[in-house]
Amino acid sequence: TLFTQPELKDVRWCFAHVLYCSPMFKAFVSMMGYPASADKTHFLRLMKKRHNIALLPGGFEEATISCSTADRVYIKSRKGWVKYALQHGYSITPVYNFGERECYANLQWLMPLRLWLSTKGLPGILPWGRWFCPILPRDKHLHIVVGKPLSPPEGMTPGAPTEAEVSAHHARYVQALGALFDRHKVRFYGQSAKDVALEVW
Repeated sequence: TLFTQPELKDVRWCFAHVLYCSPMFKAFVSMMGYPASADKTHFLRLMKKRHNIALLPGGFEEATISCSTADRVYIKSRKGWVKYALQHGYSITPVYNFGERECYANLQWLMPLRLWLSTKGLPGILPWGRWFCPILPRDKHLHIVVGKPLSPPEGMTPGAPTEAEVSAHHARYVQALGALFDRHKVRFYGQSAKDVALEVW
């Protein structure tokens, strides 16, 4: 299981600080290893200590746009974590979870308002899981696929990436994530997914 994988035991799992207000959430992520906050101060502190970090860069916005019939990531405007990775010489590894979108239905109404709420730290998601208990996920198979690490570009000035270098490395990540999705979509979704593309918001 996820909790017993030896390669994950030293990973710092970074989530929005507000989520730790829930004792249940904190207890759950503690079972995975070492929970941490995704705010800038904690994030940079972990990088300075050279910890392995797991991050969901899409945050509340990605949860808000989730759809049970489409694979979506919220990443276009998320470049800060790429900048920090370049500053500290970190490689970035694209990871995708097939089947996650089917665990919950999420109403698609009032999306602009809900995305705005998400930027204020209020999750705009309206999920529905199992019919008898909506907060429980539906019983679906999840398949996590891992791509190749993207090392910092050669020739870049260590610790001081330019805005152009950050944007270029971010674009590499987005492209690699899309390629990872394309490489495995038929395997997990069947031939009907051959022409389906990952939606990048």
